[in-house]
Amino acid sequence: MSLSGWKSCPMDCQWNTMFVIGLLLVQLSICEGRPGAKVTKLNDGTLDAGCSSALSKSEDSSASLIQGALVGMHRVQLQEDRKATGSVARAHRAHKARTARDEFEQDFSGRVSLFLATKASQANVNRQILVGLLGCLGIFFLYIFWASRFVGVEKNDYQEEVEVRSPEPLQEDAYGFAICSLVRDSQKIASGEGALMLRAARITTALGLIYASILCQLGLVLQVQWFVTPQAVSNIRNDYSVYEYTMYEGNTTLTEHGKHRGVDGFFNPNMFATLDPLVVKAVCSIPLSQLSFLMLVLFIWSLTCIAQIKSAIEMLLVLIYTTPTIDSMSDSVGVAAYQDQDVPEGVDTSAADADADVDIVIKGLTVGAKIWITMTILLPWLGNTLFLMILGNRWLTATNDFGSLVGNAVALEFILLLKDLSYNALVPERCKREVRNTKMLPPVRFEVAGCFVYFSTFAWGIVTVAWVLTYIFKVQSVLPGYKWDVHEPCSSYLSSLGDHGDSIF
Repeated sequence: MSLSGWKSCPMDCQWNTMFVIGLLLVQLSICEGRPGAKVTKLNDGTLDAGCSSALSKSEDSSASLIQGALVGMHRVQLQEDRKATGSVARAHRAHKARTARDEFEQDFSGRVSLFLATKASQANVNRQILVGLLGCLGIFFLYIFWASRFVGVEKNDYQEEVEVRSPEPLQEDAYGFAICSLVRDSQKIASGEGALMLRAARITTALGLIYASILCQLGLVLQVQWFVTPQAVSNIRNDYSVYEYTMYEGNTTLTEHGKHRGVDGFFNPNMFATLDPLVVKAVCSIPLSQLSFLMLVLFIWSLTCIAQIKSAIEMLLVLIYTTPTIDSMSDSVGVAAYQDQDVPEGVDTSAADADADVDIVIKGLTVGAKIWITMTILLPWLGNTLFLMILGNRWLTATNDFGSLVGNAVALEFILLLKDLSYNALVPERCKREVRNTKMLPPVRFEVAGCFVYFSTFAWGIVTVAWVLTYIFKVQSVLPGYKWDVHEPCSSYLSSLGDHGDSIF
């Protein structure tokens, strides 16, 4: 037995072993000290008879003690071996865990750094696009200002380069009808002419037609937003998340909605063939996958809304800024009559005045009338159009079918022009004639030809393009964190389905 085994043996095991060894020594000493006894080894290898008999008795009495001591020492040794083996295994497992943790931390930190760098790069690109668009818009306006300020006409050509503008008609829609009714009926009430209740009822009816149109527009678009768009957005996000996880082979991050977005550098185009056919069809129908098509549809829809915004702003400037402020609505309308003190020399205004005699012109408005028109007609018109434009862009971006994308754009234009439908279908013919015969003062009486006059309204097209790009790259929340990595694989897929080389017939 080794020294380490002896030290690790329990106390009772050590006492038993010492007792057995002592007993053997006593028997040997007795055998040696007995008179006439000889402890000699015979030729056959056995001890002398006297000593052998004594030893045989002592062995029988201590055999069981020796066996027990050895078994106990063996068990202790086995326990020590197990403990040592377990300690080594635990140490090995702990080392593996530390190594794996260190590798994960290094890999995660590298991915986070790469992700942040990619986001910063994308933000920088988007910022550059936005700054470039705003710069182009600023240069355009500066050019218009410069051209209108310094590029004039020769004095001898002044007569043919100046247009004498006549009063301009109101828009023939629900908003034009409301302005016409509010001005003309207020003038009748203020001057004491006509039936008071009849005029008040027509003003109320005209305003009610506006608000009914707005409620129908908002109600229909909000119903789409509540019941159609969420399902479409959810489907697009789920399909694109599956696409990202597959194409980047699991090397993804999660968005705020818990959807996968691939980490740059791990995109594998060969994984496109492993996608489920239904997922491929759904992902390749995402409008953002074909950016030019989506931008064209959004541009047409946004330009339709911008045209309405432009009309509302122009009417606001004419009625609130250009139209003089008067003390009583009884003097608000009359035939066209212009003062001649601002007429340039050589300009004939007789033709314009003769034409104006047949129309009723809004010559002035009181402060209360201007506030009333602004708060009840023009601002609701502007706010409703802006709201419809934003919700329409979201609905179109979430339309996961290219054919339905065009159909939804047409449906949105139908909703936007509901004010024309309600006017044509519900307003009596006499009221329509009054709308046609009621005109506003022009923004300027004499308009000199120049770059600003000819090209300034094209700025609304630039505003529309800037809005579409800003919405797609910065505002849209249908697919936040979109990686723009669907176009190339899906273009090949879509081209394989069509007959691009065949005749259009």
